Amino acid sequence: MAGGGAGRYVKHIFARFVLAAAFATPLLRICKNRNFMIYFWGTSGGGKTAAQRFALTVWGNPTRLMKSFYGTTNGLRACGRVQQRFSARHQ
Repeated sequence: MAGGGAGRYVKHIFARFVLAAAFATPLLRICKNRNFMIYFWGTSGGGKTAAQRFALTVWGNPTRLMKSFYGTTNGLRACGRVQQRFSARHQ
């Protein structure tokens, strides 16, 4: 590869993978699947959150769309209902 070699490509591999997954989401219905999950782990500062925010830009404002697993049960259910309605309107 020109301009930095393979290291430059690998540097952003998480972002590329998550972005591809975001664009693949509409294919779930065609494949008769309801959802899928990607789990990233690693040290702080590894770019996990940045990659997630980057991928969320496909669907809108990442600050508004990103949720935490530390929310309350009722709060997470309310977010799920909103997202379910969004998905029903865009089928």
